[in-house]
Amino acid sequence: MKKKFTSAVGILTLCASLALPAHAAEKPDNQEWHHENSVSGFTDYGEMQRMLQQIKKLSNGNVVVEVVGQSNRGRDIYKATVGTGKKVILIESEIHGNEKTGTEAILNLLR
Repeated sequence: MKKKFTSAVGILTLCASLALPAHAAEKPDNQEWHHENSVSGFTDYGEMQRMLQQIKKLSNGNVVVEVVGQSNRGRDIYKATVGTGKKVILIESEIHGNEKTGTEAILNLLR
């Protein structure tokens, strides 16, 4: 009986310890959840615009850059098209504005 009790307590402790991180991550009702990642050192929006225009200019027509919409903050959303053919590959970045590494990679690919 003691062995069953110890096993049950062990299982309950394990379950509780697994649930605690999820519970700790919940936002308290009276506090605003705020998480900020540093984006210093990455290409900012203005630099990206200039780089895309430079890439377009230096590509001799191989890279077509166009505005395809606006963000919820009114910033232009760009599309760069490279090449022609039946196969299409879509590469996107910064679905969330603080996720900068994808944009850096795409700009490097376009160069």
